[in-house]
Amino acid sequence: MKNVWLISMEKLNYFREGNSHNMAGQLRVIAGVQNLAYEKRVGLRYTIDNFQHFTDVNGEWSRQVNPETDEFTILTRSDITPGVLLKFALFYQTAGQTYWDSNDGIFYSVQF
Repeated sequence: MKNVWLISMEKLNYFREGNSHNMAGQLRVIAGVQNLAYEKRVGLRYTIDNFQHFTDVNGEWSRQVNPETDEFTILTRSDITPGVLLKFALFYQTAGQTYWDSNDGIFYSVQF
């Protein structure tokens, strides 16, 4: 079993007044993690240029699913340009270890 995994992702689009022009976008991700320790950092690393540059964002704890599993909500910045392909991987840091979910090395992706 994985220690971190993607539960869902949702593309959020922001429009100019009157819904006439898509100005920017944002990605909201729900991640599940094994509750290996109380202290944990969960987030995602994303890129819009195939990992020449990347941004890490931390998630916020959402809920405890059961004693073994927690969920976190993670949001990218809200200024993603329409037309961009965003790629990402999830990370989970706890007890001195970092775990990744990179969709088996091909990365998750969403077109804005």
